Amino acid sequence: MKSVVVIYLLGLVVNFVMLNMNKESLKTKTVALKSAAVFMLLFCFSCQNGNVYNNQQIEDVDSSEVKIISIPSLSGTEVGLFSDVYSSVNYIPLESTPNSLVGEISRLFITKSGYFLVYDKNNSSIMVFDSEGKFRNLIGHCGHGPNEYIFANEVAYNHYNDQVVVYDNAKKTILNYDINGNFLNKYQLDYHVRTFDVVDESHIAVYMDYDADFTNQNVDYNYKIIDNKGIEVKFYDPFNEDMSYFNASCRGTFHHYSGSLYCQSPYSSFISEITSDDLVPRYYLSFGKDGIPQDWKKGDIHEFNDKIKKYSNLTFCENFYESKVYYVMNLVRNKMFCNLLIKKDKNTSTAAFTWINDINGLVASTDIKSVSNDKIYYSIQNSTFQNVYKSAKDLPCNEDVSERLADNLFKDLSLFSFLVDRGVNEQIKMVKKKYNDVNLTITEKEKECLKTYASNNNPVIQVCALKN
Repeated sequence: MKSVVVIYLLGLVVNFVMLNMNKESLKTKTVALKSAAVFMLLFCFSCQNGNVYNNQQIEDVDSSEVKIISIPSLSGTEVGLFSDVYSSVNYIPLESTPNSLVGEISRLFITKSGYFLVYDKNNSSIMVFDSEGKFRNLIGHCGHGPNEYIFANEVAYNHYNDQVVVYDNAKKTILNYDINGNFLNKYQLDYHVRTFDVVDESHIAVYMDYDADFTNQNVDYNYKIIDNKGIEVKFYDPFNEDMSYFNASCRGTFHHYSGSLYCQSPYSSFISEITSDDLVPRYYLSFGKDGIPQDWKKGDIHEFNDKIKKYSNLTFCENFYESKVYYVMNLVRNKMFCNLLIKKDKNTSTAAFTWINDINGLVASTDIKSVSNDKIYYSIQNSTFQNVYKSAKDLPCNEDVSERLADNLFKDLSLFSFLVDRGVNEQIKMVKKKYNDVNLTITEKEKECLKTYASNNNPVIQVCALKN
């Protein structure tokens, strides 16, 4: 049974707009927070004003050595249907106990047993939940004890031995725990690490943390391979002083697929396979005229950011994943996240700054947390379920409610005149039409699930199975 849709965007959208409101907008700000689903949709389209930059600095890439993936030019208004790419949608509410409160899922790993390893960076907590979302145990604790970390700055899952690897930046220490949270061993480094991941049973790959004032640091390479005793065994990608400001990693530097580890340097279009023996480019993301010119990264970071703000069409990849059928990406365009799924065999794509969930469960997100076993895992906060339940609870069951649901979501449109005045009316009408073109129904069971998830203190994991 097809279900109702809600359009949901990252909380980043709300934060950005709130920070850019003037004092006269404070009253509107309060109302907007109560209608977040509508607000985020409107903001998606309010960002489309801006200049367009035609990038002529296309890199010369040898297609015989590297697979070139063509990225379609985006308008910033793309809306995707779940049914175009997903065969099923399920929800896993994470159990909330005094020991398992999750503020935000920073990283999500699916273990060999099908458990969820959840890393909440803001709270420096690492938790394990079973496949149904029931809390099992913590991984280590914050503290100054010999087997504790002062702060868990980064976490990785070692699927070779079912262990959890934690990096403590304050101590410059790597700590290893088993999946039940028992401490195993640790080793100290002589430098700070930005992020890392597991290469094989006995090696990890680290991406270095060089700040702008690199003259006070012993800099050499961006990537290093370290064995399980902390000894450096390999170095890749020499540090470029001209690009020192751009060595702060995007959040998705590493990803695993089919037994291999891949990496992507910040703002780079190259996806490389990294092993304990070599670093080999495998993919090149071709953005064409919408790509960021490479020479922009030489110089002042503030100048770079100003250019990115000025040209609304410029696009880069922050997270790259791979499944058996799709290349999956989180793209950033005009400060907005876009999910892009490109089918490997047909080279067809589905892009979504917002999703329409026309399969099951009402809500949708663009906040991809993991891609594993041909499933995409999203994280959804309870506030999203609260907004959708408010809009859908009084709608009749088992009949087309598309138009009425759209009316509910857009009924407070007049509250957002400070956005509509920017000339986005036609774009909003276009999305509303798309919304109404889909035959959507809601069941009593879905309403009950919405109500239940709305009261869950922890995030809910949305599991979307990709079509073959």
